[in-house]
Amino acid sequence: MTTPAEATPSLRSIRLRVNGREHTFRVDPATPLIYILRNDLGLKAAKLACGLEQCGACKVLIDGQARPSCKIPVGELQGREIVTLEGLAADGSLHPVQQAFVDEQATQCGYCAPGMIMAAIALLKQNPQPSDDDIGRGLARHLLPLQGLPGIIRAIRRAAQLSPASRPGGAAVIPESLSSSLRLTPDLDRWIRIDPGGTVTVFTGKVEIGQGIQTVIVQIAAEELDVSMQRMQVILADTLLSPDEGFTAGSMSTQVSGGRAPGRSRSRHILVRPSCRATRRSPMDRLRAEDGTVYDPETGYKVTYWELMAGKRFNQQVSGRGRPSPPQNMPSSANRCCGSTFPPR
Repeated sequence: MTTPAEATPSLRSIRLRVNGREHTFRVDPATPLIYILRNDLGLKAAKLACGLEQCGACKVLIDGQARPSCKIPVGELQGREIVTLEGLAADGSLHPVQQAFVDEQATQCGYCAPGMIMAAIALLKQNPQPSDDDIGRGLARHLLPLQGLPGIIRAIRRAAQLSPASRPGGAAVIPESLSSSLRLTPDLDRWIRIDPGGTVTVFTGKVEIGQGIQTVIVQIAAEELDVSMQRMQVILADTLLSPDEGFTAGSMSTQVSGGRAPGRSRSRHILVRPSCRATRRSPMDRLRAEDGTVYDPETGYKVTYWELMAGKRFNQQVSGRGRPSPPQNMPSSANRCCGSTFPPR
């Protein structure tokens, strides 16, 4: 028969380090961590759901690894570094993973999101440049909403570029000065294509709802590429072909989608490199462009974008080195860019 003394838990003084601060509790060492976090420290981000370490809603970082907190006893955690969602922000700024989830609106369920964020942080620490499959495996223990999964993948990909701690030595880093759309999708082939038949296709994730974005994109791309507007065509928000640029709202279409000019300028520089060889090694500063034709005014030799690139891929990422043309160089008619020299842009 159990006596009252035997039924009383054995209490001990347990010292835990949570979010950079030391706390001492007199508690049964077998108490699961989540109860201390929520009941004693008032940290509510970690949620108690299945209680079986299966769903991920209660995950926190323990020594940098994402661990469920619903069963792990506090007696095993003395001397360990515990971080909850509340401890991620520094100096009032969100952690890059938090910010990426906000930017991508990458959650449908506030109950599960904190655990997903903690798992994403641990994943990026272990694998700074994860593939989509890596992300899927890293979050496999979470009950991911099917409709929200693409946004979660985009958020983690975005965070991989935003977080200094996640950038591996020697890896290419997308410049912070570029637009958010370019940082998220830096592949030039997702934005522009040199078509056979003397045309150029530009892709945008925005839709035309009367704000004139189709005309704006054609105008900017034509000016940057030195191609007449009559040769340009735009694909608007095609879910198969266009990059994801989020919502078309808030009078931001030109600022967000038009901010890809560094990418189109980069395309122009990529086009001129083989032109140097094709025009009998003419020096870069002597070459000019007019309506998609690169020519050397001294030798008269010419080659078109379509001879060089029609049907081919750029296979390049935006580097930030190609600068947009200054406004004073733009023709007032805005329907053709002629006589621009390389490489002053």
